[in-house]
Amino acid sequence: MRALLLSVLAVAASAAAQQPDFRSRTDLVRVDVLVERDGRPVTGLTAADFVVEDAGVPQRVELLRLSETVSVATVLDVSGSMTAEQLAKAAAAAGAIDLGLRKGDRQAVYAVAGGVREVAGGAHGSPAYVADVASALRAGSGSSTSLFDALNVAIVQGLRTEPADVVLVLTDGHDNTSWLSAASVIDTAIRLETVICVVTIRQPPGWNTDAPVAADAGLRLAQILADRTGGRVVHADWTRDLGPAFTTLLDAYRQRYILSFTPEGVKRDDGWHPLTVKLRNRPGKVHARDGYWSR
Repeated sequence: MRALLLSVLAVAASAAAQQPDFRSRTDLVRVDVLVERDGRPVTGLTAADFVVEDAGVPQRVELLRLSETVSVATVLDVSGSMTAEQLAKAAAAAGAIDLGLRKGDRQAVYAVAGGVREVAGGAHGSPAYVADVASALRAGSGSSTSLFDALNVAIVQGLRTEPADVVLVLTDGHDNTSWLSAASVIDTAIRLETVICVVTIRQPPGWNTDAPVAADAGLRLAQILADRTGGRVVHADWTRDLGPAFTTLLDAYRQRYILSFTPEGVKRDDGWHPLTVKLRNRPGKVHARDGYWSR
C-alpha cells in the first residue's frame, strides 16, 4: 500500500508532464485567489496586497472585477454500499447548493460510481429538486468508482456550453475504475482555470479499503487536486447534514480575488510556468493554482 501511495502521489505531482491537446492564452494570465484567516475569507484586499511570481520573477498584477455569476459542477460519489439515508444526504447537499444559487448562476450535478452521468433534478429552487436528485442517485449507485473520470467530465463538460468555474466534490477517496489519472485531471483543471473543492467523507470502521486507490491515498489526492487548482478540502461524516460544508465552499469561492498579469521577464511559449502567490505584509493563507501552461 505504501508503495502504491507513493506511486500515485508521484503521478499527481508530475501533472505538468501530461499535456492535453488544447491551447490557452498566455498574453494575459488570470489567477483565482482565495485568502483565509482563521478559516474565514479575507475581504477588502487590493492588488498591492499580493506578490505574484512567474517562474520566480515578480509580476505587476491587477485586480479584475469578479464575474456576477458562477457556474458550479457538483460531483457526488455514490459508489459503495451507500444507504438510502446517505444517498438522501448527498442529494440534500446538491439541494443546498441549488438554494444558494443567485440570479444567473447555474449548477450541473454528476453522479459517479462505475460510470459518470449527469443527474437531472426538478425545477431549481423547488421542493421537488432534492427528491428528484435522490431518486436519480438511488438508480445509479454501485460498488466501483471512476472519480477521476467524473472530475474530468465535470470540468470539461461543466454546464454543457462552458467549463465549470468551480467543481464541488463529495467523495470517500476511493477510485478503482478510472481510465484517467489524477495528473491529467489536474492538468485539465489548471488549463481551464477551474477550481476544485472537495468534501471528504469519513467512512465507518470496517469499510472496505482493498480498492486499488484506497481511501487514504484517494483523500491525499483530493488534497493535491485542491491545492494545485486553488481550492479547499473540508472534512465531514455521515452523521451530519452535508449542506453546510458545500455552501461554505461556494460562499468562500464567491469571495475570491481574480488577479491578472502580462508575463514580464520570462520566456513565452516554453511550457510549464510555476506560479507563487503570497500576501505582502499581511497574515493569511492563500489558495491559488500553482502554475499555467505557456504555449
